[in-house]
Amino acid sequence: KVEGLFNEELFRGSPFGQPILGPAETVRSLKPTDVRDFYKRVFTPANTVVFVAGPISRSRVEERVREYFGGIPNTGELLQVPPLNLPRNSARTTVCPRELDNVHMILGKIVPPSDHHDRPSLEILSETFGRSVFDRIVNQEPLSYNQYVEYEHTRFTGSFTAYATPSPKD
Repeated sequence: KVEGLFNEELFRGSPFGQPILGPAETVRSLKPTDVRDFYKRVFTPANTVVFVAGPISRSRVEERVREYFGGIPNTGELLQVPPLNLPRNSARTTVCPRELDNVHMILGKIVPPSDHHDRPSLEILSETFGRSVFDRIVNQEPLSYNQYVEYEHTRFTGSFTAYATPSPKD
């Protein structure tokens, strides 16, 4: 829940700042037929990627795909993703007063999408920063009992975040 509130703030004004399921009133208004109709329209072979890695031949994969999925009709619509207007990074501090048992702190920024040339650097930073922060604030100076550093990315955008729940004495 807290991470969702953070994403609303980080991606303010963009679809990435919206809850994955959508607003509660939208979800409540859905009928089972709405979900089934969406599934039939969009979950088609034209909108599906099959990715297999490991010691298996392409011909074996294609054989299995035909065996298990070959009977699915290729009808429906090709899913189009609308262009996104992403917010720019800007320094801001937001305090979200909620009835929670603990304080949660998240620092983050919007970063380039998954096909950007800086992706390997962001992956390395996430791993090394995550390990060094964890060692320092959990093991050396117990300031937090829960923390992580995370790099998430899609083909449209990404985020680099550091999360911590301070120890109760702080």
